[in-house]
Amino acid sequence: MADYQSRHDGALPTSLIGIRLNTQIGAGAIVTHSVSKPWSKFGVPATELRAEVLAAYAARPWLNCMHVHAGSQTYSLRQLASAIEIMLSFAAEVNASAVARGLAKQIATVDIGGGLPVNFASEENTPAFADWAAELRASCPALFTGEYNVITEQGRRYLAKQGFIASRVEYVKQAGGRRVLLQHAGADIAVRTVYKPEVWPLRVTALRADGSPFPPADDSTELLLPADVAGPCCIDDVIAPSQRPLPPAQQGDLVLFHDTGAYFHSAWSYYNCRQAPALYCFTETFKADGTVDEEAEIKLELIRPAATVEETVEFFMTKTA
Repeated sequence: MADYQSRHDGALPTSLIGIRLNTQIGAGAIVTHSVSKPWSKFGVPATELRAEVLAAYAARPWLNCMHVHAGSQTYSLRQLASAIEIMLSFAAEVNASAVARGLAKQIATVDIGGGLPVNFASEENTPAFADWAAELRASCPALFTGEYNVITEQGRRYLAKQGFIASRVEYVKQAGGRRVLLQHAGADIAVRTVYKPEVWPLRVTALRADGSPFPPADDSTELLLPADVAGPCCIDDVIAPSQRPLPPAQQGDLVLFHDTGAYFHSAWSYYNCRQAPALYCFTETFKADGTVDEEAEIKLELIRPAATVEETVEFFMTKTA
């Protein structure tokens, strides 16, 4: 530390620079999104290289942060917390070693990653952030003592249930004894759902052409009809699970895909040279009791306009100096 400071006018870096640990807690419910498997490409294997990690911090006083991210949508709260516990044990040992050598606390910031699961099965917003905080208070109390600045990466969890995709039904076909709704959202905007529907399911709601709901299905109204909801790409890009019970939507009606506020528009693909759809932000008014004011006007703001043909072609053009 002293040698480093003498070569840099006594100053230590103000940037956050640290090591990402692979805590090697194993695979979760989704193997492909579990990045704490023992052989994961992400991070330094903590259980195998503990001495090397500690030595790296001791030799480099400018390492002042530590990071862990176990994976997204795949681990329980307890599993996510266990990965953070392992990281905190490393951070505590690094700091204790620094103090023992007469130096200042070395790690002041920890990045605990993200990964909190999203409930794609219903409108219920679970698990709640309060549940996550309670788990962390019980398992990782050091996060709440003020000893560390804490960085989180819960962007997907914040945004997923705040967005939806609305698409107009282009036509309905009957084939092979099945009813198929053809519409405009497919593998280009929902690649995870199309290729791994059992892991990344989406709920779908059918609406009338004016956006109003169909009447509830009971003995006195129209029955739900099984249907595949298919997209426009040149593969069998069925978004909703095969033969989803839906109201009798027809050409010109709408389908709405829930919980697509993250990892959908941002993962747009130019597959088939299709144009990316417009992206809008909507703002609702809430009452004092926290419920939505159904009578207040919903405000729409264009965040990103729909792509043009020219913009799409430009993406594929050869760039010259």
